[in-house]
Amino acid sequence: MYLYLLIAVFVVALFVTALSRRKGLFILSAFLLFTLSTLVYLDRTLNQDDIFKFVYGGNIKMVRWYLNTGTSVQVQDRHGDSLLMVATKCRQYRMMQFLLERGVRLDLKNKEQQTVLNIAAKNQDDIAITILKRAPHQ
Repeated sequence: MYLYLLIAVFVVALFVTALSRRKGLFILSAFLLFTLSTLVYLDRTLNQDDIFKFVYGGNIKMVRWYLNTGTSVQVQDRHGDSLLMVATKCRQYRMMQFLLERGVRLDLKNKEQQTVLNIAAKNQDDIAITILKRAPHQ
């Protein structure tokens, strides 16, 4: 979301650091770098829920983007559900295949101590069960 802003702040901080020989400018550049790292952390944390929305909607392109920019394929939401669990609950079969190809773990448990296979069985989703059983075991 704020990627361009973060890059701009980072470039300015590096430029100021390179040009500064004075203590005040060095402190300013250190502050800018600290601010940048904090913004990156907050951006990742606050927008982590967005990837689950994209899984829910079956948007593989955006999920791929999040994963390519550093979000772990093993991430879990506040309920402990993994990306694969959300895809299974929503019957997003192409998304399930995509996540399995990216190496998502099948043994993760949510806060209710359910695995993704438990969720598929509870929902009586034969297609999801077949996809999960064909997945390579980690």
